[in-house]
Amino acid sequence: MRKNDFIHYSQFKETSIKHDSIFIKTSFSIKDLSDSSIINKNETFLQPTFDIIRKSFLSLKVGGLLFVYGTPKHLPFYAKYLNDFSDQRDKYLFKYWIALEFSPMQVHQPLPHSHIGLLMYLKTKKGKSSSPFKLNTKEYRIPHSNCASCGKNIKDWGGRKHLMNPLGTSFSDVWSDLKLSEKDLHNPIEIINRVYKLTLTNGDNMLVIKEDKNPISTFKTNYRSRIDKIENKGFHYLDKVINEDCISFMQRLKIEYPDGIFDLAFADPPYNLEKTYSHYDDTKKEDEYIKWCDKWLRGMFEVLNPGGSLLVLNIPKWAVYHFISLSSKMHFRNWVVWDALSTPSGKLLPAHYSLLHFTKPLKNGEVKYIFNERYIDKRDYCLRQNCIKSRKINGDDEKQILNDIWKDVHRIKHKKERDCHPCQLPIKLMNRIIDLYSYEGDLIFDPFGGAGTTAISAKLKNRFFTITDVDSRYNSISLSNLEKIKHSNNGELLFEREGVKRPKDHLIPQNVMEKKYLEICIKRNRSIDMTNLKSIDLELYQSIINDYPKGFKFLRKIANRQLENQSFIHQKDF
Repeated sequence: MRKNDFIHYSQFKETSIKHDSIFIKTSFSIKDLSDSSIINKNETFLQPTFDIIRKSFLSLKVGGLLFVYGTPKHLPFYAKYLNDFSDQRDKYLFKYWIALEFSPMQVHQPLPHSHIGLLMYLKTKKGKSSSPFKLNTKEYRIPHSNCASCGKNIKDWGGRKHLMNPLGTSFSDVWSDLKLSEKDLHNPIEIINRVYKLTLTNGDNMLVIKEDKNPISTFKTNYRSRIDKIENKGFHYLDKVINEDCISFMQRLKIEYPDGIFDLAFADPPYNLEKTYSHYDDTKKEDEYIKWCDKWLRGMFEVLNPGGSLLVLNIPKWAVYHFISLSSKMHFRNWVVWDALSTPSGKLLPAHYSLLHFTKPLKNGEVKYIFNERYIDKRDYCLRQNCIKSRKINGDDEKQILNDIWKDVHRIKHKKERDCHPCQLPIKLMNRIIDLYSYEGDLIFDPFGGAGTTAISAKLKNRFFTITDVDSRYNSISLSNLEKIKHSNNGELLFEREGVKRPKDHLIPQNVMEKKYLEICIKRNRSIDMTNLKSIDLELYQSIINDYPKGFKFLRKIANRQLENQSFIHQKDF
């Protein structure tokens, strides 16, 4: 079927024709993006999409891709259905949650809803290794964009910029460049065209299915003016770092404070990605991990004050389960996309984390919660500190309202800003969360305290905190970091991390090795093996053998990629 052909879901039947990709446009209204009503997973409106997913399974090739387009409020239920769906031989395998940014009509609302989701699943054989699939990302790329102030590339890859593809940046799982408006959401031709180009490799065919079209509607969201401050009398854990399993701590707290105690609860749990923690196994079976997450999520809900905010950060694969766990008892507010900076190489880059925001219902049924509106620097600027300082001095300081796609906070990139913890969050991220969803004097809870980022931010923002962690080593790091918070001469609280000095035992720095090797390969128009490199540059050869951490095989891989880029550029010139 041609890329712009639509078939209504009621006309879609199981056939012997096998498609390379299927795009399902689900039924929704714009109001669904902001509707905070508690969701029942058995809602009848979900059933038509479940039926289409079932029929698509038989109509999709093994190795084919299924795309499901819809609102962040509904996609988790479709993702759960896809995760559970299989037959004797094949199954659906989660690959990406792609966030598609659009310009909303209603911007003066708590954190404007500015993205819609696109699930990408692979039909694969059952077993340990998944079926291969292709994406046409070698030539089809996003052009680089430059800072409106300093003129440099907006994305700052620092010492990795030599890996940039001159044809443009790789696609990540956050698409902001399509410039979609709210009106485009029900007729997503630009999105379908992109999916078609990405999946088109060798004359592949794509089927596009749409459900009933709902009219665009406007909406209003109630602001919360203020909730009463928490009574701290008798609370024994004010500004405390607790060395205890969070589930047992919250169970005890529930008995002592049955109506809740915290104004804001935030969790950044282990992601089950085999990270090396001191006292936690990050390799649980999927169902075991989900059940464990449900326990501490329920605990967070129970120790939260009515009207309080619960936020949980995770990769999209697990966030869909968190959403389902919380949506049956809490008001959904935002699916925030934290678009952390990714490396400039690869195919479709998993660059974002999901930050879910829910609020606990009030006893009288009112829908109110804390939200402090915030403006940020326009995205036309880069985030280099020297550029920020220079343009602000010169009065070049345009602002835009913050929405639910956050591109201006990066993961920690430098060792000097990191403690001995495998998954440390940047202070800037926690500062934003606490600024948005709490007032001064509120009590903040983090069940996975780690290196103490939440506690540090709470202290800097004049909030109280309680954090727990099962690992005494991380608790010691948190306490040590809290002691580094000092008053400046003008009375402002400051946190200054001690820089980590790295030994200079390398003959040549890693990025210099890569640059020198790439220059040699490009000059000779081929990737150079180790034998030839030894005769061309003995010092570089010895440095790679002794000090290059990723191995020579990786080095040749990036060289081949850059040579391929040069070949594409040469073809375009002719």
